[in-house]
Amino acid sequence: MSILKTNYINKDFIKRSNDLASNITLKLARSLEDWTNLQNNFNKHYPHGDSFPAIYASPQTYVLSAYQEGKLVGSISLFHSGAFSLPLEESISINALSSPKHRSLEATDLVIHEEFPLKSELALVLLRYTLHFVETGLPVNRIILTDVYNVHGNLLDEVGFGCLNKNFPKEYLFRKGSKACFYYGSFSSIYHKLSSSTDVDKVCLANFLSSARNTKSELRDFIYQRASCNQLSKEVFNFVLPYSKLEELSQEELRALSNSYLHSPEILSFIPKTNLPNFRKEVRHPVECDAIVLDDRNQPLSGNPVTVVSVAKGGLGFFSEDCRWKKGSLVKLRIELGHNIMSDIEIKVGSSYQGMITGKVINKDHYWSRYHQFLNKRTVSANI
Repeated sequence: MSILKTNYINKDFIKRSNDLASNITLKLARSLEDWTNLQNNFNKHYPHGDSFPAIYASPQTYVLSAYQEGKLVGSISLFHSGAFSLPLEESISINALSSPKHRSLEATDLVIHEEFPLKSELALVLLRYTLHFVETGLPVNRIILTDVYNVHGNLLDEVGFGCLNKNFPKEYLFRKGSKACFYYGSFSSIYHKLSSSTDVDKVCLANFLSSARNTKSELRDFIYQRASCNQLSKEVFNFVLPYSKLEELSQEELRALSNSYLHSPEILSFIPKTNLPNFRKEVRHPVECDAIVLDDRNQPLSGNPVTVVSVAKGGLGFFSEDCRWKKGSLVKLRIELGHNIMSDIEIKVGSSYQGMITGKVINKDHYWSRYHQFLNKRTVSANI
């Protein structure tokens, strides 16, 4: 009797997945038809009447949908940290996995249509594209994957995700007490683990994950300083969260929605008022770009560079390992905004938390204004 574990994902499994990928079209759910299809597909996964929690209406949510011959056959939901906290934070602490510099994204609701024959193979295809989408299109360093009902454990183990609670599934409060395991990883860490293995099947899996050439995609290019926003139209917003549902939301959820739609007065007017104070006065864009500190003569200072992680019209947030600035300090930064474009700005330091510093822009050049206009244009665009 062999004591060696047989791979769940072998060459035949990968070949079926690769063949399937060539017949699948991937897209972001944006239209009313897309969300209607998702609701029908979610009916077996969610209790009836609770198809879409409030976070699904937030611009920080992306739903990758897989279509075959025009029919929705599977989807996976991605929640980016923002005005809403990640759903899994109701169940576990992710302080060890996330920081202002190393942001996390929760992937959950990996749902395959009940009549689709190659469920595990399609799940692998969706995981592959999720890894690529996050790696190239979002300012995120790590995926935390919530396996609700523990249905994809073998697949996630062999793909190379680590698990926080494999032997002790926890109640996932976002799903009303359902048991779940929480996995974590990134494309780079998973690829390194698989490609350096002596197991031929794992190397084959690494090659499959690193290649998306057989996957059709209707997604637009999200890569420009790795900044993006996924706004819903008012028609879709009203479908995802009809007014009867909005009236049932907590004050905290209503505030999070209001903070998420500062860029859209039309949708903002539809959200019931809350008695809680809003934390935001203007739109914040998640980004990831480098910056260097300047002296009074606008010459670079020696020391570690800083990483800008949030941009607003009148301020920004950045991460620095040299926490030498106090509240009220004036700091000059040269920020790399795009290909061979630099912007010099001066900020007044505000608060700091876990290494992330916020600052108010008090002096800026025209490159900074152009960059913010570009980000805002991407935010309000309703087209893929």
